Amino acid sequence: MLEGGRSFEQDNVGFQQVIGMEGEFGDGWSYDLNYNYGYNQYALTEFGQIYEPNLAKAMGPSFKDSDGNIVCGTAAAPIAGCVSMNVFGGPGSVTQEMLDYTSAPLSSSGNYTLQTLTGFVGGDIYELPAGILAAGVGFEYRDEETENQVDSG
Repeated sequence: MLEGGRSFEQDNVGFQQVIGMEGEFGDGWSYDLNYNYGYNQYALTEFGQIYEPNLAKAMGPSFKDSDGNIVCGTAAAPIAGCVSMNVFGGPGSVTQEMLDYTSAPLSSSGNYTLQTLTGFVGGDIYELPAGILAAGVGFEYRDEETENQVDSG
């Protein structure tokens, strides 16, 4: 529709910290150890989204009351508060009142947390005729968590 339009607002907050150390020990051995913590939080609001239950009522059966007003529902069962909508009326026929009734802001928010702990130790083991035999071992622990709250869309 030409009327209305869609837009969104989004707020993000995030940070990340990494701390670590590295060094050497013995003859040709080294180590590396680090911890990483990251956090992100967001909030999003979308405007101009169609709220389907109200759209179904607004485009459903309607009738003219005794004053000549278009009313949602039937004469036997009018729908209180409903604003009848004719999307086939051509450009400009959808009013702000119709848009207000059939659309709703949708909100979602969430957060994400990441933690890692990594380490490595490596070095020379033995000298062979073709060169030094070296070895290394490492590990990583990783924990990720996310939480989201969303409106149905």
